[in-house]
Amino acid sequence: MKPENVEPKDSPAACTTTQFSESLRAWCELANQSPLPIWIAHSDGAPVHFNSAWQCFTNADSGSGLSAPTIHPDDVSAVESACRQFAFTQLPFHLEFRLRHSVGRYRWQSSTGMPVLTERGVVAGLVVTCIDIQDRPPLERAPLHGVKQMRQLGRLAKIGSWELDLTTMTPSWSDEVCHIHEVEPGYGPTLDEAIKFYHPTARSLISAAVQKAIADGTSWDLELPFITARGRSIWVRAKGQAEACEKPGQRLFGTFQDITNRKLAELALRANEDRFRTLIEHGSDVFFMLTLEGRVAYISPNVERLLGYTPAEVLGQLFDPFLHPADMARGREFFYDLLQSRTQGIIEYRIRHKDGSYRWRSCTGSVMPAGPDGQTVIVGAACDVTDRRQAQETMEASRELFQIVTDSLEDIISVTTPDRSLIFLSPSCFRIWGYTPDEMFSTVFSTRVHPEDLPRIESARLQNLRGEQTRTVWRCRHRDGHFLWMETSANPVRGASGEVALMVCSSRDITERKRQDEEFRQFTMELETSRAQIEQQAIELRAVNLEASAANRAKSEFLANMSHELRTPMTSVLGFADLLLADDDWSHTPENRQRSLQAIRRNGEHLLTIINDILDLSKIEAGKMTLESVPTSIRHLVAEVVSIFQFRAEEKGLSLVAECPSGLPDFVGTDPTRVRQILVNLVGNALKFTESGGVRILVRQVADEQASLLLSLEVIDSGIGIAPEHVARLFQPFTQADTTTSRRFGGTGLGLTISKRMAEMLHGELTVTSELGCGSSFVATIRVDRCDTRSPTMSENSLLERNPAAPASQVYPSLEGCRVLLVEDGPDNQRLISFLLQKSGAEVLIADNGRAAIQTIDGARENNLAIDLILMDMQMPVLDGYSATRELRAAGETRPIIALTANTMSGDRQLCLDAGCDDFLAKPINRASLIDTVARWHATARHGAATLVP
Repeated sequence: MKPENVEPKDSPAACTTTQFSESLRAWCELANQSPLPIWIAHSDGAPVHFNSAWQCFTNADSGSGLSAPTIHPDDVSAVESACRQFAFTQLPFHLEFRLRHSVGRYRWQSSTGMPVLTERGVVAGLVVTCIDIQDRPPLERAPLHGVKQMRQLGRLAKIGSWELDLTTMTPSWSDEVCHIHEVEPGYGPTLDEAIKFYHPTARSLISAAVQKAIADGTSWDLELPFITARGRSIWVRAKGQAEACEKPGQRLFGTFQDITNRKLAELALRANEDRFRTLIEHGSDVFFMLTLEGRVAYISPNVERLLGYTPAEVLGQLFDPFLHPADMARGREFFYDLLQSRTQGIIEYRIRHKDGSYRWRSCTGSVMPAGPDGQTVIVGAACDVTDRRQAQETMEASRELFQIVTDSLEDIISVTTPDRSLIFLSPSCFRIWGYTPDEMFSTVFSTRVHPEDLPRIESARLQNLRGEQTRTVWRCRHRDGHFLWMETSANPVRGASGEVALMVCSSRDITERKRQDEEFRQFTMELETSRAQIEQQAIELRAVNLEASAANRAKSEFLANMSHELRTPMTSVLGFADLLLADDDWSHTPENRQRSLQAIRRNGEHLLTIINDILDLSKIEAGKMTLESVPTSIRHLVAEVVSIFQFRAEEKGLSLVAECPSGLPDFVGTDPTRVRQILVNLVGNALKFTESGGVRILVRQVADEQASLLLSLEVIDSGIGIAPEHVARLFQPFTQADTTTSRRFGGTGLGLTISKRMAEMLHGELTVTSELGCGSSFVATIRVDRCDTRSPTMSENSLLERNPAAPASQVYPSLEGCRVLLVEDGPDNQRLISFLLQKSGAEVLIADNGRAAIQTIDGARENNLAIDLILMDMQMPVLDGYSATRELRAAGETRPIIALTANTMSGDRQLCLDAGCDDFLAKPINRASLIDTVARWHATARHGAATLVP
């Protein structure tokens, strides 16, 4: 705590009645406004004012004071002791005592006494506030007896005693004085040491007081700053006086009190007074006091700022002339009523400003009983309510306008109570809902709400009750039964209690908007769907672009490989054909002609193999490759493969052997064509890449289940082998182990890819183990069905397809007496097929397209020329074979029609049969298949009507 200017404490007797009036009058006024009993006392503890609540509680006037019977006789001494103690210590206190109620019973009160300070910080008086605690438990309201109270007050006051022996100049302290100094009890300082505890600014004052007391016996009472032994800054009150004695041993004695808390309280009270003064001087309310004659006894300084008058211009003047002439009589009557009723009242009047203008003010006034000066005054506070009055007038003026507006509004305006009871409803409800206002007032609101919207309406109502504004969309039942979409904005209006009293609502028909919103929502959903589809299409397009790029790369690789693979045999075909056509020296030699024809046929078959491989891979990639399951002899099939490659193996000096286990079933259910194709590819590759040693075919049964077997077909060679890093590339289309292999041994690289895919289609796999320079082992596993006999459904045609190559010395069936209509647009194919048919004895008619074929048949019918069979090419100009066949069948044609097509997929065969063809021959045409098929259908036609072959 910082040291402050120190001066001797004022004597309580110095406070005169005039000073009391100036210092405590405001507190008396405030006390009258309080609902709690309050008394105000002088600084010596003597009561000088009892507020209205005290008088109402006790039903006694202020003259009864603090004596019995107003105070319980047993408690009077305690109250008087508290007042005396305050006069001595001037510290706040707490006291409980019994106060007589107006009904004649005593009730316990809890009172708190607080000092009132003047502007100089001097205690001018005491304010005691009482709170009724009668209903508290007895232990909480036990009365304080005089001795106990004095002991507690003494302890609370932190007062100790001291003596100074003037003969020895040695001070002695009580325990409380030691405690205040923060030294151990019994501490005995010298006089100089005792004085040094005071703040340096206070030492001269206390020293002078001691010396003066020694010199002439003058007592002292000082409040000084102090520093304890622990360095803590406090405030103390030091009181002392001399004890005169004729004998030696004269002494000084007194009290020593820690008043730090009181000082802080004084500062707080001073701050409160400053705030109160600031409130009065700078607030917007004018505070005033009037004498019983109506003259101004007090006016707050802010009157100059608010009304233009200086306080001097108002003080002592009659109050009436400041009122508007129309309000004077009402003002006098108001103040007269206050004096009669002694209650608080409120009035609104117009008061004249210094500039001559009038403004409305609301005045709250009450009567202050006579104080020590014997005067009864009227106190009041007036606040400016001009704006509010003008607002009220504006509101009154606008009510009629409001009614006009609500009558013409498109929206429905309603005012309801919190429970939805109608107070006001605009006439537009009839136009929108079909109800008259009277009908709306007589029906329950919830009956007009769509059942699904009732929870939403109730939730909004609860929000309104909490003072929240809401906007609710709901459906209202029209008078004719249909529902309208409404949007209601509700604004709660609070009453004087602060609770929501009314709700002002504005409801608008949004049915059309909801319809448009729904259409827009649907449009947005469709737009979002379209956007998602576009995004998906963009993703798919990117994927397609990537696939197209990959396809372009694959296409380039494919074209490069095919260019090589096709051009190589084509060179031989065209070269030897040129020699036969243009070089007489070469063509006249029989051996050269034979070698040329063999080379042309060999390379042509190689070209066909390449094309077949490409078609097979295309079928597999497109998912159009179909498998059949027919009784098949694995031993016979393996032996057939060995016989195919035996000559080639012998030419290279290689061995070719096959091993089949003895326990292998004679027949199993599988697709022999695909199994043969796998073995042909594997054995062909093994022979191609083997220069010495041989090739072995091992057949093993690796798994036996109830309905099927798992067979292993292993082809082992002693060839060049494959490096480990190249094994993974073996099963990629158009790829061999490395480019040197391709250049050295040739081939398309499709065989292993096709074999692997076919093995997988047969529910197995194709694997390889190899070591560079030591040979390779390819193992194809296939799952086959158990089958003990050969299938009776195996047609000779299917057998021909599996072994199409016929020896040159084969004897073909005779076609004598068979007239064939060949429908083919290619001249070379016309000559070739005609020659083959005629060589076997058939007569051949030729048509270039489907339309010409129909005309030829019609002409033959007119000329009674019998046609036994039709060979129909399916791809022709003018009218293709499919359309021509359908027209012929539609016209009743029953003769056999055999399709000629280069499309060899199973789906293509079915298309031909669906068009009405009886059978199917794939290009390039095999002579044996051609002659056999024509002979078979010619025989069928002779013995009965043509039938469709599945």
